[in-house]
Amino acid sequence: MSLILYILLAAVNIFYILAIVNLILNLLIYFKFVDLNNAYIKKADDFMDGCLYRIYFEIRKHVPLVGGVDLSPLIFILFLSACRKILISLL
Repeated sequence: MSLILYILLAAVNIFYILAIVNLILNLLIYFKFVDLNNAYIKKADDFMDGCLYRIYFEIRKHVPLVGGVDLSPLIFILFLSACRKILISLL
């Protein structure tokens, strides 16, 4: 049972790191600190969007934009934080 919990915790941690990096990258792109014409930034952005698009899409169906700001990454990060705490308490 604990092996399954460790695997779930590892998956949650991977998605947590991906979501944080995606949020920071999108903020850097939005405030024009980095440019999407850079091949490495474009590949990183495409990879992050590919990993997290379906999850964000499901959240966006239920949560509208608030003042033009997409809150789906923040909601996903809060959800993953709660999952991490629950899984750690079960270990």
